[in-house]
Amino acid sequence: MLSLKQCGCTPRQIEMMQRLNCTTPDEVLSLYPFRYECLELVDPSLWKLHDKVCFEGTLVNLARSIRLKGNRSMTRFLVETEQDVYECTIFNRPWVSQIKVGQRITVIGRYDGGKKIKFLQ
Repeated sequence: MLSLKQCGCTPRQIEMMQRLNCTTPDEVLSLYPFRYECLELVDPSLWKLHDKVCFEGTLVNLARSIRLKGNRSMTRFLVETEQDVYECTIFNRPWVSQIKVGQRITVIGRYDGGKKIKFLQ
């Protein structure tokens, strides 16, 4: 079996792993995150500016990607829920343009008021 050093871990990483009682790569792979985020659906009428929101909806239009300077991009699209239609913006994820109109998606983002959502990453 390989050691942590043979797997390319730095001395500092090996020290951190040993503090977690991990001495082999297999033990490192079985580590689980200690922090989880619990997301709950909240009625849109209760959303406040800059709240983290989560909802499910249907893609209404084709996503439009705009190239910004450098390697950056901004993609915008509309998502329809049972109550309303929201304008969503996601940065540096041009693959979103591949999602088909009518497909159900889950949106996790920041509410910017005026039915606008920015995706969180």
